[in-house]
Amino acid sequence: MVRARGTAAILLIAAIFAACSNSEGQERSRPLRGRAAYAAPTVAPRTVYAGSPSLPPLATEDDPFAYDATAPLNPTEKHLESTPRYATTAVTYQTYDGTVPGLLYTPSVPGPFPCVLAAHGVTSNKGSSIGLRDLVVPAGYAMFTIDARFHGDRGTPEQFHELQRYPGRVRELFQGTVVDLRRALDYLAQRPDCIPGRLGLVGTSMGGFMGAALAGVDERVQAPVLLFSGADWRLWFTTGHAGVVGIFYQYGNQVSLDAVVAAIDPLDPSRWIGRIAPRPVLMVHGDADDVVPPATGQALYDAALDPKTVLWYAGGHGPGAAEARRVGYTLVGWLDQYLKTP
Repeated sequence: MVRARGTAAILLIAAIFAACSNSEGQERSRPLRGRAAYAAPTVAPRTVYAGSPSLPPLATEDDPFAYDATAPLNPTEKHLESTPRYATTAVTYQTYDGTVPGLLYTPSVPGPFPCVLAAHGVTSNKGSSIGLRDLVVPAGYAMFTIDARFHGDRGTPEQFHELQRYPGRVRELFQGTVVDLRRALDYLAQRPDCIPGRLGLVGTSMGGFMGAALAGVDERVQAPVLLFSGADWRLWFTTGHAGVVGIFYQYGNQVSLDAVVAAIDPLDPSRWIGRIAPRPVLMVHGDADDVVPPATGQALYDAALDPKTVLWYAGGHGPGAAEARRVGYTLVGWLDQYLKTP
């Protein structure tokens, strides 16, 4: 059973969903294209890793997300804002190849708090999780969010648009950002206002793909929530909305598709989500999502092990107002059950 929260706070989650919708702000519904037959990639490694990606130096074939947890974080913190509900702090810390910028939101009441790490979707950034902030922080959680690689302050528009040309950079986006998120957990773990052993995760869309891997490889993540996410790269890239999946490869180009699938196959959420068990995982997906189609959400659920829960709602890539309340109740109730219950 998950517990409910006040209606006013729950409805703020609609801001998250609006950010994940299409540019017209309306959910689309269209038949999914059939799954393409799988063909083993035959591209050369130099093509697979094109773009001179900056990959974790300690990564191995068995553990692509390995990193040095003893490396100095050298965090910086700058207070930005205080409101009656929360305080905002700009944070930076060191990862294996540079600096990661983030935003920390803490409730305007004495701590310590259970802490939630938020991972944003493609084309978003650390400042776009306002709806999630206004949902979980008033419920008593501190929330920390960072820029994914090639997003926000961590890349130029030109670098972002070049992702489709360089499979190696797509690998860096997913693999490197998961390591950066592990460093974010290191940062939260050293904060006295974060309760030890009460670290949660909410990954949205692309952030959910990353979040499945993060929670699978790092046992510090308790009761992760994966919103509108999926598994099976080839299935997603061949059935997802062209305007979104075309960010990661040259849409319609079989060689480009094969190269990017080969580059990031070891990172597929289906390989990692099963490792979350025996910790519980919540997945939330729309039955008419054409950005991350329902078949990919089902693939994610099928790859997970018990205890696992999925909430299907009526709608596209983010529920409309009619379903937002139910999703919001479930999300906060889930966090309460597993991060606040002794």
